[in-house]
Amino acid sequence: RLDWKCLACRFVEEEMEDERPNFCVLCSHQKDVHAMHPVYTKVGPHGKHIKRMPSGRKAWVHTLCAMFLRSHRKTIGCIHVCNKRGICTDNAHEYDSNDDDEEEDATYAHHFVFANKSNPLDKSWVDVMKQHRNE
Repeated sequence: RLDWKCLACRFVEEEMEDERPNFCVLCSHQKDVHAMHPVYTKVGPHGKHIKRMPSGRKAWVHTLCAMFLRSHRKTIGCIHVCNKRGICTDNAHEYDSNDDDEEEDATYAHHFVFANKSNPLDKSWVDVMKQHRNE
């Protein structure tokens, strides 16, 4: 599709921001233009885009950083990828639709959510990251 735009570029247009997000909350590389995804507060339809403190700007992650954490054997379970409706891709089988556009929404990586201690199945992502940061 020729009209496709990445989430970070669309964010600039939709939110009328002055610049494209380039600050990743997971790494120190803040230069250049890389694929990015927003970070939300929680899984599900009530999740909101996290605001970084003290700047109040919205939190973003490099797609590569988040996907690496999500797939690495030591950090798996620390971050979830969700579709536009807030459904984790791990739970995409719960989604049932006959509409092609909605079907695409069901599998599309729209945002990431860090694991939360309130969910007993989630690891504390902060503890895991601290443990493996120096390895």
